[in-house]
Amino acid sequence: MLVDSDRHCKIVDIGLSKLGIFIPCKATTHCGTPYCGAPEIVKNLPYDQGVDWWTVGIMIFEMLTGNPTFDYDGIEDSGDVSAGDNLDQIIENDEVDFAKEMTVAAVSIVTQLLMKDPKQRQGSNGSFDAIRQHPFFKGIELKALQEKRVKPSEKEKLAKNPKRITKDSVRY
Repeated sequence: MLVDSDRHCKIVDIGLSKLGIFIPCKATTHCGTPYCGAPEIVKNLPYDQGVDWWTVGIMIFEMLTGNPTFDYDGIEDSGDVSAGDNLDQIIENDEVDFAKEMTVAAVSIVTQLLMKDPKQRQGSNGSFDAIRQHPFFKGIELKALQEKRVKPSEKEKLAKNPKRITKDSVRY
């Protein structure tokens, strides 16, 4: 996730996206960011767009709390060959430990997006409507946000002379 010069968030690193994963199509490739992997990917099961909604749940939680969704402490630095297996077990078995500061609506949307069973996961049926209508998004005009007609909050100011990434500074 990057922030552009107008302070709008941009989702990046979509290089692994797969076109055409709609009901009833399924993919089987084990790829993506390990910490964001949905249980069905971790278990090497066929999956659909429900894995993307899982990742949205991960992102919402981490943006609200500033912490990882699950307790991955030490796994990435352990040097242990089985660290990947441990991460998979955490994703498959552990529950989210919600911060007390999170609103009921925030806990609700994250819970619905991080259902271990993809059939129960919000958005897995291919419809964005239930997610869009969730109380967490109340008062947010999603279309206006997408079209950048909504000004980001002034709460966070950029540091003086921040290092900016521009399209000219990125090498592909």
